[in-house]
Amino acid sequence: MTAVPAAPAPERVSEVSRRLRARADGVVAELWFMPESQTGYPTLGISGAAGTFGGRTGPLGALPGDAAAALLAPLNPAFTAPAVDEAWAATTPAELLALRERTATRYLAEILGPRPQGLARAAELARRAADAGPVEGHPLAAAHRTRGWSDDPLVDVWRACERIRERRHESHRNAWSAAGLDGCEICVLTDLWRGPLISSVSSSWSAADQGAARDRLRTRALVSGEEITDEGRALRDAVEAATDGQEREVVAALGDDADELLALLTPWSTAAVAWASQQFGA
Repeated sequence: MTAVPAAPAPERVSEVSRRLRARADGVVAELWFMPESQTGYPTLGISGAAGTFGGRTGPLGALPGDAAAALLAPLNPAFTAPAVDEAWAATTPAELLALRERTATRYLAEILGPRPQGLARAAELARRAADAGPVEGHPLAAAHRTRGWSDDPLVDVWRACERIRERRHESHRNAWSAAGLDGCEICVLTDLWRGPLISSVSSSWSAADQGAARDRLRTRALVSGEEITDEGRALRDAVEAATDGQEREVVAALGDDADELLALLTPWSTAAVAWASQQFGA
C-alpha cells in the first residue's frame, strides 16, 4: 500500500508558496519589460498593453474587456479593459499567445543561455507545480493549463512560471475580495503594509482613486492618517495567509523537491530581473 505524503505544515506552505511565486515572477520578468511590451507588436497591430493583458487572459479566449478586467484585478479596469478589447479587435488569442511566447522566451534564452545547467530537472519540477492544485476559483490558471507543454524545456519552464504566477494571483484575488476589499483598496493597503514597489499595480490607479480608497480604509479603522493601523496590518496579514492556504496542494505536489526547484530558479530569476531593470532604466 502506497503511503500518502503528509500534508505540509502551514508555515511550510507559506514559505514555499511565497518564494515560488517570487521566483516564477522573476523568471517571466522579461514579459513585462521587453521592448514589445512597451511599444507593441507591429505585426499584429496592437499596443504593448494590449499584448500584455490580452496575453494574460488569452487562454480563456477573446473575452470582452470588462470580463477580462475582473480577472486581472486589482489592476484598474479602466486601464486593462480597453487594452483587451483592442487586442481582440486586431488579432486572435492563438496568434497573440504564440507570438508573445516566442518573443518572451527568445529574450529569456538570451538572458540565461539556451540550455542553462539544470534546465531539464527544473522543467520537470516546474511542470509538476504548475499542474497542481484545484482549478475551482482559478479559471485563468485552469485555462493556461489547457495549453499543455512543449518539447522545449526552456519554454516549459517559462510556461510553468507563468502558470504558477497566475495561480497565486487568483488565490490572492479570492482572498482580498473575500475580506471585503476592492481593487484599489487592496493596492493602497498593500503599499502601506510592505512599502510601495516600482512595479506596484497601485500605479494603475490615479491619485484621486487612491485617496478615496484611503478614506474608505480609514472608515474601517484599517488606516489612520497616512499609516496602516494594527487592525489593517492584521487584515492584510490574514489576506496573505488565506492566499497561502489556497496554494497548499502546489507545495504538497513538490514535497521534498521544493527547495531544489527554488534553488534552480533563483539565479535565473535574479538574471531576468536584472535584465528587466536595465530595460526599465533605458
